[in-house]
Amino acid sequence: MTFIDYQTMRRLNWRFLRHRGVTDVLTFRYSHEPLSGEILIAPACAKRYARRHGLGYQEELARYVVHGLLHWVGHDDATPLQQRRMRALEDQLLACCGVRS
Repeated sequence: MTFIDYQTMRRLNWRFLRHRGVTDVLTFRYSHEPLSGEILIAPACAKRYARRHGLGYQEELARYVVHGLLHWVGHDDATPLQQRRMRALEDQLLACCGVRS
C-alpha cells in the first residue's frame, strides 16, 4: 500500500483507467504472482472528502485502505448495486476494527 499525492493519482488514473480527474484509490492485482499487487491511496482526497462531509479524516483514510483491499480481493463497485454492497462491507470491516461504530 502506498500513499501518493493528488497530482500523481490524477496522472495514474488517466494512464491506467483513462479516467479524467483524480480518484481516491487505485488497486492493481498482479495475477501472474499470488498475493501480489499494489494499492495506491491519495490521502488528500480523504482529507477533502472528510472535511466536506463532516467526517473524521482518520476514519475516511481507513475506509480508503479497506476499499482498496476489497478491490484487491476481487470486489468491484462499477454499478450502484456493487457500490452499495461494497459500502456495506467497508462499514462491517471498519466496525470490526473499531474504526467505525
